[in-house]
Amino acid sequence: MNLKMFTGFTKFIYACLPLLPILIMLVIFGVNSLLGINLKVSVEIVAIISFVIAIVCELLRTKMLKKHLIM
Repeated sequence: MNLKMFTGFTKFIYACLPLLPILIMLVIFGVNSLLGINLKVSVEIVAIISFVIAIVCELLRTKMLKKHLIM
């Protein structure tokens, strides 16, 4: 993967990260509606999950960036 494609992909991921809590809440609502499974997740928990996912994305980005810069 070249560096230009890598930066385009990271921009796309960073653009999607603010939407992650909304998407998680919509998925939980869909599971509750369609499958009848009673999941109750607070907004705070969804925010924490989104924050952890964002941290993991940042760690992967910096690790991959270091790998590309060393080569």
